Amino acid sequence: RVHDHHVSITHDGVEIESHDVEDPLAFVETFKARYNVPTIPGLPRFNGGLVGYFGYDCVRYVEKRLGKCPNPDPLGVPDILLMVSDAVVVFDNLAGKMHAIVL
Repeated sequence: RVHDHHVSITHDGVEIESHDVEDPLAFVETFKARYNVPTIPGLPRFNGGLVGYFGYDCVRYVEKRLGKCPNPDPLGVPDILLMVSDAVVVFDNLAGKMHAIVL
């Protein structure tokens, strides 16, 4: 979970890591490198890893001038919210197949 420049990593609802970072997008890239999901012939390219969303205001991490503008957030919605998925169901509409993948 990223809110502003604060990164919080939780497992089973318990915070296990907390970081204040200059570039949250770079942190996500570094975190992603902890996991090596192999490509398996016959399965879709995505078969597990980080799943979630990047909110609209993540543009502030790319366009630095926007970081100086007020950013009211009365709901406290995270800028980035991701989870590590080791079990996914992939619908391949093009091939007309569904894959249940557990890593």
